Amino acid sequence: MTDKAWTAILEVGESSIALKAPTVGRFRSALAPGALLMSGDVLGELEVLGRALPVVVPRVAAALQVTDSPERHRWRPVGYGAQLLELREANTSGEGEGLLMGGRSAAAEGLPEGAFAFEAPIEGLFYNAPSPEDPPFVAEGDTVSPGQVVGLVEVMKFFYEIKHEGAQAKVARIEAANATPIDSGDVIMWLVPA
Repeated sequence: MTDKAWTAILEVGESSIALKAPTVGRFRSALAPGALLMSGDVLGELEVLGRALPVVVPRVAAALQVTDSPERHRWRPVGYGAQLLELREANTSGEGEGLLMGGRSAAAEGLPEGAFAFEAPIEGLFYNAPSPEDPPFVAEGDTVSPGQVVGLVEVMKFFYEIKHEGAQAKVARIEAANATPIDSGDVIMWLVPA
């Protein structure tokens, strides 16, 4: 979460795409079925502890179209990972391209179907282990659980834990090298549902 908006969790299935709640709270949709969305667009509001902030679409390169949405402007309780909207890719000009995340297609990257990008939440220097002598937090083939630390980002001499906040998943491929600079939204690793 930034101080101005929540970013929805993107889940790509075989036949549909879902935007899911990034935390527990009350959600109200601002969209009706048929609406088109792009990266950064607001899909509704999420109220947590009395403070409502917009929920935005994570970084994707393809336009998305809402296929199913809860009743607009009505608050409803949601748990972490609860489906907020069901979508499909609106731009169908490229047959078999799949949803583009972070400017890259999971299918084009040679990843299993259903793979999704785990992106850096902040800009800084990425570390895949707590110290040079320690093993990495995660390796390809590992299963990650909700709340598990997968890396550290150093920003101005402060270290921030990067945690997996989605459902249990398996690491398909790690993209970010140890002790390298990353920008917010860069793909750290690709995950597949466990």
